[in-house]
Amino acid sequence: MHNSKKNNEGPIERLHLTLTPEQTKALNDYCLALANKQGKIPPALKTKIGRMAITEWLEKHGKDFTIKF
Repeated sequence: MHNSKKNNEGPIERLHLTLTPEQTKALNDYCLALANKQGKIPPALKTKIGRMAITEWLEKHGKDFTIKF
């Protein structure tokens, strides 16, 4: 991770991650199904999903420092 830009609220972090083949397939399948249902792919869909996942993880585990990585 690195700080690459600033906005009015402070620095913006960029996160680069590599999905497993299974995660890639599941995410792409979801995006295609959503596009078929809505008739279009919403802008920045994968970014929004990633942000939602990080927010959820931090809400559930943000104070748990016993997790072994």
